[in-house]
Formats: sequence, structure tokens, C-alpha cells
Amino acid sequence: MPLDQDDDFEDDILITKKQIDDYRKKFGLKRILSGIHLWGIGVGTVIAGTFFGWNYGLELSGSLGFFITTLVVTGFYFVLAIIFSELSGLYPYAGGPYAYVRKGLGKLGGYLTGVLTIAEFICASAAVTISIASYVSWVYPSIPKMYVALGVYVLFLMIDVIGIKQSANFQLIITSVAIGALIMFFIGTADAVNLSRTFDIEPFVSGAKGIVIAIPYALWFYLCFEGIALAAEETVNPKTDMRIGFGTSIITVAVLNFGVLIFCLATVDWHDLLMNDYPLSSAMHLVNPNGGKWLVIFTTLALSSLLASLHGMINGFSRQSFALSRAGYLPKIMSRIHPVTKTPYLAIILPGTIGILLAQFGTARILVFAAGFSALLMYLLVILSYLKIKLSARKASPGWTTKVKAAALVIFSALIFSALTFISLRTPDSVKFVGIFLGGAVLYYFLVGRKYIALDAPEEREAQSSMIKIH
Repeated sequence: MPLDQDDDFEDDILITKKQIDDYRKKFGLKRILSGIHLWGIGVGTVIAGTFFGWNYGLELSGSLGFFITTLVVTGFYFVLAIIFSELSGLYPYAGGPYAYVRKGLGKLGGYLTGVLTIAEFICASAAVTISIASYVSWVYPSIPKMYVALGVYVLFLMIDVIGIKQSANFQLIITSVAIGALIMFFIGTADAVNLSRTFDIEPFVSGAKGIVIAIPYALWFYLCFEGIALAAEETVNPKTDMRIGFGTSIITVAVLNFGVLIFCLATVDWHDLLMNDYPLSSAMHLVNPNGGKWLVIFTTLALSSLLASLHGMINGFSRQSFALSRAGYLPKIMSRIHPVTKTPYLAIILPGTIGILLAQFGTARILVFAAGFSALLMYLLVILSYLKIKLSARKASPGWTTKVKAAALVIFSALIFSALTFISLRTPDSVKFVGIFLGGAVLYYFLVGRKYIALDAPEEREAQSSMIKIH
């Protein structure tokens, strides 16, 4: 439906039940997910960050410095979990972040938020795929990395096409295996833990500055956590299950992250964790050089964390792509639903092709920072939209709780700007990549996308409604 018809609609739009039913048959997703599935998506999508990559933040901030950085970032994600659980319950659509910002900041803001979400998940999925290929080649040197990356990515695209229930159950299984690997790590290093020496070795590097510039590495603990919200339209009872999914996931992930961080710092010199991308395997080997089968089993099971994260990230970018396509911002072909599996198969395959290319020709470091940069910009837009929705609500309270929430979000917004500045200075190539991606998206919006916005898409109907929902 062309954009110029937008003026013909009033704030409150009457749509018949038959129209809604017909629309759902053509573009609707199956509601079959429960709270436990959302927990699997939430924990699984980010659990790779518990195993890999965070260790380089120690070099910038020191042991205690990075612990403080992780505390701050964890607090930030707890706030985000509260915001996303509330918004996804009120606006339970596949659009997720796009839907929330579309409601608060308009068409272009919603579109850019959706594009940033897609960029975050595609870049992160490519980085994880590169890590999988490197990890497999580290364990089995005879296997070429490029074939591993291609094979794994294609396999997981196929799994996501098969069906959301099968896909969610698979996610639960590999996430549970990854948690089992972490339990092995805790058991394998427990005897060497000395809590009194946790922060003895170079607690700070560069003082307060080090704490701030290490934020992008602490982000890797939680990057793409908001993927839970993108499953809202496939959830049986989103208002309840989203709260359960976000709440249980953030607590689980936080406990595992701090457990790993403390066990690593309390067992070995953190400088030894900088030797490679696998700090947990390094710590286990240093604690028990003759670990033998225990270390081999752990190293093999640790691969499941990368697989779980890749699977969750594919689910994330596919649902966001599907929602933007259904609403007309992206080519309509990507919103086609498979007649048998009821999955948005082209929204899985087409963006996935970009992910495959990035995994083949990109570098993990640039892709991780590009994903982080995209995520931070997206979080900023969601926070601004959330504040606008709250302030616009007729029942919004001017009391102290509202002021405290607003103050907290302003503080976190300042931290986001700090992290964005650091990424811009440290990895300008990742910022250029996101800039080119966004530039192309904006050009497409003004030349094509805005002319075909579908006002009957659920996110667009919600945005046009005059009613502001709040808890």
C-alpha cells in the first residue's frame, strides 16, 4: 500500500475480524513458543560470549577494572531486559525493536532501528561462524576453515527453515549442552580457585578510562540478548511469557558470566588468558596441564555454545527482516511464509546469504565491533522511544519512579555514547561498514521503501493507533 494513503487513515482504524484472519493466514507466524523456549533463545543466543572473546577486555582495564565494567554492562542489560519485556508484551510483533521505535519515533526511526538490528545479528552471526571455523580447525587442523564456515551456516539456515518448534527445541538442547560444558569448567577448576587472589594481579589498567573503553568487550557477554523480543509473535502468551523469558534469561546469563569471570581470575594470571580467543580452555589447561580426556570433552562441548549463538542470531535477523518486509520497507518477497513449515523462509535465506559472505571474507574483530556499534545505536533509539511512549501516555505518572527511570536511562545513554566513541576510534573500519550499510538503507528507504509501506501490517496498525499502552 503506497505511503500517500497514510493521510486517509485516522488515528483509530477499524479493521474487521475477517481482514485480520485473512492477513494472519498470509503473513502470520505460528504461536507455539512458551517461556522455556524463550529462555533457550535468550541464553543460547548470547552464551558464546561467556566462552569466547571477552578476555581481551582485561588488557584494557585490568582484573578489577574489567569486573567493574562487566557489572556496569550487566546492570545496563538488566534495564534493557525490563524495557524489552514490557514493550514486547505490549507490542507482541515480529518487528521487535522496529515496532517499538516505530510507535515512538515514526517511520524512519522504526525502519533504521530494524536495519540496525539486522546488521547487529548478521555481523554477530558471521563473527560466530568464523569463530566456529577457527575453533574446529584449532581442534582438527586438517579441516579447512572456509568449508567449515560455509557448511555450518548453511546447515543452521536449513534448521531454521524447518519449523519454529523444531528450531526452538533444538536451541534448548544445544543451550543445555553449553551450560553442561560450563559446569564441567567450574568442576575442573574448582580446586585451584583462590578467591583472595582474584584481583591481586594488576587490578587496574588505565584507571577509570580503562573501565570505560573495555565496555565493547563486556558487551560481548550479552550481545543480541534482545533476540527474545523478536520471537514475541510466535509466543503463545507474550504478555506473561516475555517477562518469564527475559527475567530467567538475564539472571541465568549474568550468573554464568560472573561465575566464569571469577573462576578465571581466581585461578590463573589473567595475562595468560590473552594467548588466544578461548580463555576457558586456556584456564583449564593451565590449572591441569595433564587434563587429558576432561579437557578434550570440555573443548568439544564448548563448541555447542557457538552453535547455540549462531542459531539464535539467525532467528533474530530473519524475524526482523520478515517484519520490515511485511510492512513494505524491504522487498515484499522476504515476507513469504512457507506453506508447510510456516516459517519466513526467504527472510532466513536471503539475509543469511549476506552472513555467509561476511563469514567467508570478513574478519571476526571488525564484525564483532560492527555488531556492537549497531546494537548500541539501536539501544539508544529504543531507549528514546521508550521514554517518549512513557511521557506520551495519558496515565504517565510524573512521580519519583518515573524520574528515577528517566535518570537511569540518561546515564546509560551517556555510557552508550562513550562506547560508541571508543569503537569509532579503535576500529574505524567497523564504523565505516555500519555507515555504508546504513547509508544504503536510507537511500533505499527514500527511493523505494517509503512508497510501499503496508498500513495493514500489525506494527504499522499499532503505530497509527492513538492509544498508548503502558503497564
